[in-house]
Amino acid sequence: MSKEPSRFSAVRPLVSLVVVLISVYVRRPDFRSFVDAKFAWVKENAGKYAPRLGGNPVETPAATPEPGSDSAQPPRPSAAGEPGVSAPLPEPKPGVFSEAGKPAFDLQRVCADPTLWPKTVVLKRNVYFPAVLDGKTIGTLRAPKGSEARLVTIRSGKLGLEYRGGGAWLDPGGTDFEERARLAFH
Repeated sequence: MSKEPSRFSAVRPLVSLVVVLISVYVRRPDFRSFVDAKFAWVKENAGKYAPRLGGNPVETPAATPEPGSDSAQPPRPSAAGEPGVSAPLPEPKPGVFSEAGKPAFDLQRVCADPTLWPKTVVLKRNVYFPAVLDGKTIGTLRAPKGSEARLVTIRSGKLGLEYRGGGAWLDPGGTDFEERARLAFH
């Protein structure tokens, strides 16, 4: 009374391996880079269907509304010379120092220099972000007060934030941006 093996039983391990490799290819940028370098045909055929490296829709929004709306996704960072790059802010005046001899905190200078930005900020109020799955917006997601969001960009006095794959524009006053920037500045 032994069961006869299914004709698909020999293929199951191979199918499982292929599914795991595809999953790792889609989710791991280091593995994808390795595979793309070794097997160009994978990049040409399968790579075009996989989400962009990092899978962060903040970097590739479909349409970028004006920074005035809280639910707009921040634009992807652009290289110099590309459309959408704003002119750099003027350099701060030299010689502005605090009593302790350290440079005085200059918010404009911090905003102009991404190396001085905090990597994350804490939200001071509830904020709604787009809920994103596989690069597609599927609804909204409420980030509660006290949540940390990743700072992506600063433009027109607004912070471009990313929370669990969705992006939104927010006033700096709605976060602890200035407090964290002051700590990092000194």
